[in-house]
Amino acid sequence: MTSLVAEWRETGKLPAFADHTKLRLFLGTLLYLAQGFPQGIFFAAIPTWLVANGQSTAVVASAAAAAGLP
Repeated sequence: MTSLVAEWRETGKLPAFADHTKLRLFLGTLLYLAQGFPQGIFFAAIPTWLVANGQSTAVVASAAAAAGLP
């Protein structure tokens, strides 16, 4: 990764994805994790928090259903 930074500082241009396999892998992984984090919050953490605070099954189900709406 440091060679990418050095190349960027020397040329003043961002590196191309086609030229750097590690950059593609890093950004693909980062975007994959960024996509899954909100999903985990809305479909796992919030329903668990609602159950822990004594909410009914209907409230938990409606919260999960509302999170799945587009």
